Amino acid sequence: MDVIGGEAKALQRELGQGDKEKLDMWFTSIREAELRLVASEAWINKPKPKVAMTAPYDVDRDNAAAQMKAMLDIMHLALETDSTRFITLHVMGAKVSGLDGVEEAYHGLSHHGRDEDKLRQLGIVEQSMINEWANFLRKLKGSDVKERTLLNETMVLLTSNLGNASSHDNRNM
Repeated sequence: MDVIGGEAKALQRELGQGDKEKLDMWFTSIREAELRLVASEAWINKPKPKVAMTAPYDVDRDNAAAQMKAMLDIMHLALETDSTRFITLHVMGAKVSGLDGVEEAYHGLSHHGRDEDKLRQLGIVEQSMINEWANFLRKLKGSDVKERTLLNETMVLLTSNLGNASSHDNRNM
């Protein structure tokens, strides 16, 4: 931008008002992108913190909610320590025998075919997952960074890949 700045100023003298505004918007967006790149580079080179969290090896591998809680705890720590700025978590097909009232795997329950018992079990699984998500959001809200809560500084999204997994329908997700 600095290299062509003089040429751009000369060009602006020859342009109409609408074209001047478009050129200004273009230069502004380029300058903002440059500033974001500089900030990103500074963050990438920033030493990452050492944390005193023990690895979650004691997680019940047959309990999808316990697995999700462990992952969300790690995500909270990573965000709180500014170790990362982007996280994706995909949970699917986990065993759920660790939940009271659930006898089948999550994936199998999602293909319920409107069977009332499977729907009841699926409700238990999904409620436990939503409860863990709510706890994660509460943790973010309770963590202060820069005089604001971590929740205020974070964009979060919980979604499903299907509206009705039983028929692989992706409407009404």
